Amino acid sequence: MKRGKRNQEQKRRRKFAWAVIFIVIAVFTLFHATEIVERYMIDLKPVQNGALEESIQVEALVFAEGENLPSPASGQVNYLVKDGMRIPVGTAVAEVQAAGFDVNGMSKVFTVKTPIAGVINLSTDISAVPANTKLINQMDLEKLMTLRTAGTRDNDRVSRGEVIARVVNNLRPVFLAIELTSGFYPTLKVGDSLAVKGTGLVQSAVIKRLENSNGRRLALLEAPAGVADGKTRLNVIVQGRKYTGIILPEAALVIKGGKTGVFQARDGNLQWVPVEVIGRLNEQVAVKGLQPNMRVASNAGKILQKK
Repeated sequence: MKRGKRNQEQKRRRKFAWAVIFIVIAVFTLFHATEIVERYMIDLKPVQNGALEESIQVEALVFAEGENLPSPASGQVNYLVKDGMRIPVGTAVAEVQAAGFDVNGMSKVFTVKTPIAGVINLSTDISAVPANTKLINQMDLEKLMTLRTAGTRDNDRVSRGEVIARVVNNLRPVFLAIELTSGFYPTLKVGDSLAVKGTGLVQSAVIKRLENSNGRRLALLEAPAGVADGKTRLNVIVQGRKYTGIILPEAALVIKGGKTGVFQARDGNLQWVPVEVIGRLNEQVAVKGLQPNMRVASNAGKILQKK
């Protein structure tokens, strides 16, 4: 019995000793980590993979290849279709009631039909928009941005030869005239591509023209017709620069020996490790050279002040 009690006592002492050791290790580890943080007054944060992406939402004016439909006579116009409708070849678009009467005393009514299939456009200053997209590409951007005025309306008086409607070829690429914000993608140049979301899926659009006019940054983009879906004016989301990597605050970067790096918590201490900067955007950076969940000093400037 005494031997059994002695064995139980020894087991209790061993358990107690291990518990004390565990507590000491835990306290030491906690104290050591706390000491690091207090010593350097840093903010340690785990890092993750991600993407930095800029985007803006702007109003786009849409210009497309098409056919202008002139009035066959002077008189009063009556539209038979609505703006934005898709129409087949030969659709009667409008009737023009000419002034005066024919030999039988009847009023003269002329019907205007479309020679091509497409989307009808009544809401633009259509007489100023070239039918050929090459000519649109050559027009002054600031002038293009002012073309969206009220077009001819029902019962308006028109002159012979005056353009009263336009049929847009919705199978051909369209041009989007937009105004960019001053800080958006400052290195953008003609020939670059941007991702644009209009009425459907995100599409790729090519920069055809860039102009700075009277403090405005204007751009002309060529995009698939599906971006506009026959519309002449719409809000689009334009996506600019995109950088993928480990995302950090820009304040975490520290230049050392001409190289860029960050302070990383490792083995109970802070170690400087080099990184490759992929891109910067809005006071954040995307970098290579780190692994997800590594703890990094996000306010490295304070570390430098302490050293």
